[in-house]
Amino acid sequence: MNHVILTWKQGMTPIADLRTSLSSYTEESGFYALLAGTYHPRTKCYAKITLLYIGQVLAYTLTEHIPQPEEAYDRVYNFLETHQGSIPLVKFAIVKPGSVDRITPRLRDDIECCLTVSHRPLCNDRSKTPDVCQPIRVFNTGDFRPLKEVCLCEQGRRRTM
Repeated sequence: MNHVILTWKQGMTPIADLRTSLSSYTEESGFYALLAGTYHPRTKCYAKITLLYIGQVLAYTLTEHIPQPEEAYDRVYNFLETHQGSIPLVKFAIVKPGSVDRITPRLRDDIECCLTVSHRPLCNDRSKTPDVCQPIRVFNTGDFRPLKEVCLCEQGRRRTM
């Protein structure tokens, strides 16, 4: 069974601010979570966070990938239209260097599948089941909330800790 460590970058960035963000992670490839939240200026934080979508960025950087057409984005936009006041946000993670020998396309797909099966984001494809993932354990580190710390996908079943 593969064991992978993802390091989630600090905070959430409004999608509208991606191009102007000074964060270096917007220029990397890895995994991302689209969320919706309500901003409270008094406390300067987001509340009512909803996980909408988990995906991966391969050939593009995050700032290039998010605007690209994606079938699930229609579901994201529909959610935002029906939840007035919600702001689309993004979190980003990279595979921690040294946590695996080689990052292959299959490993990336298995990581995304495990995250998706474990968290069931509202807008991801519901056809992903534990049976399509190779056995894998994903450890989320850094600022991973609202995701779970550990996701375990075994063929035929899923378990989170």
